[in-house]
Amino acid sequence: MCSDSVVLRVNNVGKCYEMYDKPFHRLWQTLTRGKKQFYKEFWALHNISFEVKRGECIGIIGRNGSGKSTLLEIIAGTLSATTGTVEVEGKVAALLELGSGFNHEFTGRENVYMNGALLDLSKEEIDAKFDDILDFADIGSFIDQPLKTYSGGMVLRLAFAVQTQAEPDILIVDEALAVGDMAFQMKCFNHFETLLARGATIILVTHDIHAVQSKCNRAVYLSQGRQILSGDTKLVTERYVRDLFVEENQVRSSATEQEDQSCHSEEYNNSALPICELSDRRHVGNGDATILGAVCVDSRGKASSVLYYGQDYTIIMDFVVKKRLIYPDNFGAGMAFRDLKGMDIIVSTTWDQKFALPGIIEGHTYRLSFTLRNILQPGKYFLVLNLEYVLDNGTKRKYLDFVYEALEVEVVSPSIDIFSRVLPEVEHRFAELRPEAVFYGE
Repeated sequence: MCSDSVVLRVNNVGKCYEMYDKPFHRLWQTLTRGKKQFYKEFWALHNISFEVKRGECIGIIGRNGSGKSTLLEIIAGTLSATTGTVEVEGKVAALLELGSGFNHEFTGRENVYMNGALLDLSKEEIDAKFDDILDFADIGSFIDQPLKTYSGGMVLRLAFAVQTQAEPDILIVDEALAVGDMAFQMKCFNHFETLLARGATIILVTHDIHAVQSKCNRAVYLSQGRQILSGDTKLVTERYVRDLFVEENQVRSSATEQEDQSCHSEEYNNSALPICELSDRRHVGNGDATILGAVCVDSRGKASSVLYYGQDYTIIMDFVVKKRLIYPDNFGAGMAFRDLKGMDIIVSTTWDQKFALPGIIEGHTYRLSFTLRNILQPGKYFLVLNLEYVLDNGTKRKYLDFVYEALEVEVVSPSIDIFSRVLPEVEHRFAELRPEAVFYGE
């Protein structure tokens, strides 16, 4: 069994499902008693192994279909493993599908007692915890109304409040908080801190890389049922996001660099940079110039789709001028970080920065870069790029090329919570005022 410090040991766990092409093949499989195989094997998990110690919070990450939920069901005991073993020490509570054990015809109060009974809580224990459950759920007088009158968020809060009162030794959370609002998520994570402080262990499955970076001691990365990497949270999440966006952005070396292009420095004339070709992205504009490719690199010149708060990054874009510029003195380029709701959070253009692009010649290819410090709130962003004419003293813009969703990046901040959309560096000063120097008017 587990040692004193290890409460969960997953040892070479695999899960195989029998996939039948036709329903009657399942009957034939039973009648032949396994002498002939009428199914195909699908391995949802392959030889997964890791340990979790008491008081740890471990994150399990991976794309949809990577086997995360299957693994958690095996750990929770609701699904059996085909190979390997799972050793658990202590009481396990699983937040896999919040509200799945509720009856929508019953009131919230009735559901609390029914769900508590399913968690092996006696009526006396639920009575003692009921005020805490009601306070955490924050649904007020709705506690005595049928669940069918609740919003989805209210059901979520009540279900979470009941589950956490079971005081488990191991708490499993599988994307259960994804539908909650920010205030509720903060309340849940604060409760997680309380559980961890008293020695409980938390297994967290989420697509929120920032949550894994800031809350978890270690992480496990799964892909297509296989364990790619486990260990240090920073290293595991970096690998996951790098794999994710290499696939999304189809990063490859650019074949469009021309020998006669004009560049500002030797560094940007490096054709070996892993430029992401943008021919398959959505373009709008008159077509007089086209953005061929782009890449985001860190301060070492290494391509990166994971951007850390407070560090410097350079957005590099290659473009070709197909026709003679009509307004050469008004030609420029721009970039923007756009969130998933379509709002531009950071915008920069050569026109606004008074950076001229002189000597642009028809038929030539150029490379332009934007270097900035990352001050963005953690999350996913698209990089938008454009080539433009700025006319009428900056009041009008005419696009030669505008690329939606040129690149996709993930911003993470492992050491600081950011509640605003951006967090710029701010200089602070402090001094004591003399009473005679203070005047606020009448």
